[in-house]
Amino acid sequence: KPVEEALANLLVSLRIATDTLDAWFGVQRGWLHLQPLFAAADIVTAMPAEARRFAAIDRVWRQTMMAAAARPNLLRFCASGGRILETMRESARHLDGILRNLAELLEAKRLAFPRFFFLADDELLQLLSRARDPRAVQPHLHKCFEGVVRLVFAGDALRADGGAELAPPARAAAGDEEGSGELDEEEAEPGADVGLILALCSADGEVLPLETAQQVDPNLGFRKGRAETWLGEVEAAMRRAVRAAISTAVAARGTEARGAWALHHTSQAVIVANALFWTADVETALAGEASFGTESRRRIVTEGASVGGLMRALLGRLGAELGEVVELVRGALPPRARMGLGALIVRDVHQRDVVSLLVAHGVVAALEFDWQAQLRYYDMDAAGVEPPAGGGGGKAAAGSAVGGRLHVSMVSATRPFAFEYLGTTTRLIVTPLTDRCYQTLLGAIHLNLGGAPEGPAGTGKTETVKDLAKAVATQCVVFNCSEGLDVTAMGQFFKGLASCGAWSCFDEFNRIDVEVLSVVAQQILSIQIALGGGVGVFSFEGTTLRLHAGCAVFITMNPGYAGRAELPDNLQALFRPCAMMMPDCALIAEISLHAGGFHEARTCAAKLVGCLRLCSEQLSSRDHYDWGMRAVKAVIIAAAVLKAQLRERRSSVDSLPERASAARGTTSVAEEPVNVNDNADGESGELRRRSSQGE
Repeated sequence: KPVEEALANLLVSLRIATDTLDAWFGVQRGWLHLQPLFAAADIVTAMPAEARRFAAIDRVWRQTMMAAAARPNLLRFCASGGRILETMRESARHLDGILRNLAELLEAKRLAFPRFFFLADDELLQLLSRARDPRAVQPHLHKCFEGVVRLVFAGDALRADGGAELAPPARAAAGDEEGSGELDEEEAEPGADVGLILALCSADGEVLPLETAQQVDPNLGFRKGRAETWLGEVEAAMRRAVRAAISTAVAARGTEARGAWALHHTSQAVIVANALFWTADVETALAGEASFGTESRRRIVTEGASVGGLMRALLGRLGAELGEVVELVRGALPPRARMGLGALIVRDVHQRDVVSLLVAHGVVAALEFDWQAQLRYYDMDAAGVEPPAGGGGGKAAAGSAVGGRLHVSMVSATRPFAFEYLGTTTRLIVTPLTDRCYQTLLGAIHLNLGGAPEGPAGTGKTETVKDLAKAVATQCVVFNCSEGLDVTAMGQFFKGLASCGAWSCFDEFNRIDVEVLSVVAQQILSIQIALGGGVGVFSFEGTTLRLHAGCAVFITMNPGYAGRAELPDNLQALFRPCAMMMPDCALIAEISLHAGGFHEARTCAAKLVGCLRLCSEQLSSRDHYDWGMRAVKAVIIAAAVLKAQLRERRSSVDSLPERASAARGTTSVAEEPVNVNDNADGESGELRRRSSQGE
């Protein structure tokens, strides 16, 4: 009784202090989040009313903090008539309103340039807070574009491979050597008028010049301070530049040696032009005609000539062209050129193997399934070319220019080529499993469905989806799923996909909670219904979106793994499944070694796969060991590095010990994990002995 009243008063004071601190901390979080934003002039200009409201909150906040510093007793300070609590609650309400308006601003910016949906809120706010500085977008370009990491402004200098500085070309063809230069690291002052955007730069340093008429000035008139506007123009200019680069590569195909041609044009243009000519050559031969380079792409052959003879002649020519590029790779090349030629070799080997298959199966017509099942490229704007009804059958042509309707066909599915700039990238080695997966995924898109490759880890599910996106030049965004994903985050992602026409690959999709998956099924279904209806705009979760017909959703799953949920039936119905099993490691190793300049690729590949099989059988069986496809890739990279080092030391290319390079690469990859966890004098010693003997 004597202390009851004092305790009651203390309890009231503690409750007031607790409520005040809770509101205070909430205001503090909001203030810390918004203060750097409204310190930027661009945000103040874009949101003047919110800027004034935040300035009032900022004054109250600073006055409160100064008063708290003057009266350090918490209970007395918070109990001063409840004014502090009411002030903090009022500030919190105003902050919530500002945050809602800020979210609406971000949504408007994303709808204006849909690739902003792939940026987090903080990243987009950071970009918008410096919108008057065009260079502020540079750190975020790799999330907005597939192959662009940097823009080349008029004030930048280009550094060619030889090291000389060059002024950016006013009009540079995509095939000029300047078009594959590297950027000097010099930067202009932030906020300066950097001038026109002349070119795009990829992560490997390849530069794609924009045509003079398509160069963008981000500081001109209405574009200044509006990144979503001029980035949209950059996207359109990128597609036109890729189309021009492919046209230049096609026109130059017969005017120079194949090796020089491959080095003088952007890697993407070379691979696409090569695919156009290959499709045209095969269908020309199957039609009973012969190819004669640039003088006449088609000519009726004399009586008595057979389709089989033309196909065998084409097979011999493809083998000779492949050997020419392999010889070029065995010489001294810059890293980017070596990567580009490696990707070309991978495609050349596959094209040679396809023609060999057609010859072995006696294919004599373009409508036979063995040919229709291949990935074929058609320029629909070329003279005499009709859209392949039912997946093919029309004549392919590779003319001097590529129009806007470049299509990729496989079986009954046809997809338009999207002209997304990719830079110099590696390409996936095509095995029979890869072909079947391509057919399933493209068939699913043709039916306005998604694709669902599933299988154990290391079977190439995600890489297959990514490589198919490269084949049709489409941006592919890989998203690693987890249990923490919510419906709102997935909805934002789907808005970006549907609006900009990108592909998504949701890795480990069955790790998402079942409750979220049920809602995601409805989100995907609404997009697929809109695609099936062929509409230009549609309503998605209350937002009116422009629909890009090129968008697609893919998922990958590891069934049976711990923590994986079973997909709901309504979600399974939206995807075509494709079972992925262990790939043909020997074939993949052989083609990879070919791309690395190995002549004895088949022998080295057989010994490599045998050695890794020996490792899996005789060494530790712990879960963290992987003697499968990932080990094959690691060994091939190590062997290519060793071969390059030996190449620099030796004058004769023919004297390079290829088998020794492959064996040393295997040992360098396998020794470290074996020595850590296994008997170094026993199992790893046996491994080193067999590797050194080439076994």
